[in-house]
Amino acid sequence: MSTNNTRTRSKGYMPAIVFKTILADRSASMETFNGKQYDMVEHLLNDAKKQASDTNKQTHVKFVTFDDTVKTIIDQDISSYNIDRDVIKDAMKPSGSTRFNDTLIEEIDALILKKETYLQSLSNKARALNPDIAMVLIAITDGEDNSSIFYDFKDLKQRVSNFKKQKNTNAIFIGANIDAIKTGNKFGFDKDTSLQMGSDPISAKCAM
Repeated sequence: MSTNNTRTRSKGYMPAIVFKTILADRSASMETFNGKQYDMVEHLLNDAKKQASDTNKQTHVKFVTFDDTVKTIIDQDISSYNIDRDVIKDAMKPSGSTRFNDTLIEEIDALILKKETYLQSLSNKARALNPDIAMVLIAITDGEDNSSIFYDFKDLKQRVSNFKKQKNTNAIFIGANIDAIKTGNKFGFDKDTSLQMGSDPISAKCAM
């Protein structure tokens, strides 16, 4: 999946560090997926861990679930994290309504803050070298927001667009049982990084 500036996995490209956030809907309607959502998140976490191992680059992963409230499950270097399916299942047990808009804004801001904090932690000499810092946002949801405070979609779309314009970023939208391209575009995600995920096994596997 391409970014506006480069590819986070392209041959020869090697960021100094990767910050990746996986934002997963756990609202009651996700019950229709019969566990496919657990497969998806487990796949994404294992993929991040494998990429970190293959590239020998520090990859900091944040895994957040949300219904009408938000819960952070992981927020650490993925190489030292033991991925446990039972933890994923418990974290994503369907319940509640959908607070997508507010959570998306919060996690974009958190990703940018991580990048800024990392840069500030470097020596002046290291910072002057302008190190590449990759930021990846993966958002998974299956329905319309019904619990957020923020509903200005024009501004929300601009926030996502501004995030994508930063160097070495990738914003991926996974629409579960909805029109992923249409819905993703409403939030500012590109059509080539908006993926469709159905509740049937074949569709779920294709999305992964």
